Amino acid sequence: MRLKKIAFALVIVSSTPLYAASFSLYTESSPAAIGNYAAGIGAEGRDAAVGYYNPAALVLLKRPEFVGGGVYVMPTANFSGSTTATASYGPLGTKTLTEAFSGVDGGRPAIVPSFHIAIPGGEKVTYGLSVVAPLGLATHWPSDSPLRYQATYTKLTITELSTQMGGLITDNIAIGLGTNFQWADVNYNGVFGSPTAAQLPAPYNTPYATYYDTKTSNHGNSFGIGFHAGVLLKSDDDKSRFGVSYTYGVTQQLYGSSSLEGRLAGGFDNSYFRSTALSTNPIKFPDILNFSLYQQVNDKTAMLGSIVYTMWSKYQQITLYNAALPGASASSPVYKDSTTVFNYRNAVRASLGMNHDLSEEWQFRWGGGYDQSPVNPEHQDIRLPDVDRLAIAAGIHWQTNPYLGWDLGYSYLFPLASTEVHHTLVYSATANDRIDASGHSYAQLMGAQVVLRV
Repeated sequence: MRLKKIAFALVIVSSTPLYAASFSLYTESSPAAIGNYAAGIGAEGRDAAVGYYNPAALVLLKRPEFVGGGVYVMPTANFSGSTTATASYGPLGTKTLTEAFSGVDGGRPAIVPSFHIAIPGGEKVTYGLSVVAPLGLATHWPSDSPLRYQATYTKLTITELSTQMGGLITDNIAIGLGTNFQWADVNYNGVFGSPTAAQLPAPYNTPYATYYDTKTSNHGNSFGIGFHAGVLLKSDDDKSRFGVSYTYGVTQQLYGSSSLEGRLAGGFDNSYFRSTALSTNPIKFPDILNFSLYQQVNDKTAMLGSIVYTMWSKYQQITLYNAALPGASASSPVYKDSTTVFNYRNAVRASLGMNHDLSEEWQFRWGGGYDQSPVNPEHQDIRLPDVDRLAIAAGIHWQTNPYLGWDLGYSYLFPLASTEVHHTLVYSATANDRIDASGHSYAQLMGAQVVLRV
């Protein structure tokens, strides 16, 4: 009986992380920005979306307008490697189980909608409103793959309502300010188990390695408030513009529920154990600095560029309180606190693009750039595998009449190197699960929007 309790003790988890980093949906907040990788987004002022990126640039809009659309995100996270479960059973020794996997894809497509409104309040002031998803991610590893003990389903959705205004203080200088209201929704799922118990001699062994597999589900949500502000400098002829904006990252503290379903939740296959008091420590999402440049080269061509500095270094760790976890025996699940260290680092994003007017109705856009990952390789795991990326983008605008316009854009984000994951998840002092894998994480983005001007 004592050895049976040891087997169950092996599945006590030490940490449950929440990731929301490298899937920062910066370009996805404007479908038109997909066409040039958001180059010059804080200084161009092409439509009402500019209020979200730099509220000062709203002064460039002189007519009421509505922008609505979405971005279809097609991520791929394809990995091959192996997992190794290790557990010590006292006098019966240490048992290991290594499982290989190949070509497992955890990416799932999603649509990211956005809406923007701009209303001039006179010659020098313009008001704006935006509904966007500034942060989001989803990975879904099969629940029957060897990866299940590290992760199955992970999803973060941030929905933001932003109000803003911009005003001219001189003919060449504008300032802007906005308030960000954010709702966060998070899912974090996986599987607990003791696959090495199948290697024990009778009567302590189990029929098969998945005998103790128990699904774990964690869900939380939160609400927070932040702000963004900006400055726009422009020449007398309006052909040269420089914008600087700052976004104060919202702090979220999640509340929700945590559950176990399976043998480790009570001793039977259909056992269920739930905590309704799940919460986290306050989580500070990053502050963002945006520097944007717009330069009209001639009557038909404009060059654009941006540098975005995202301050992820404050995103260091997360603690879950009152999570539902397996206990020392199958009949004794527990509520337990756990902490995970991320040690994220600040990241730089740079983009360069061009607009070229083909005619009065048609404009071609292109661009590209570099996106640095904030993930520290030492803490890289399979829930959000990430690496530095390059991007290429192209798009087109069609102005069907003075009141109606359409934008289409495409971006391809490809990794600069393979993504390496060498991560050990410690269950207890006597058991752990390690993954050693490599693969590629990349994404394709397709954006479409309509612009209505009164």
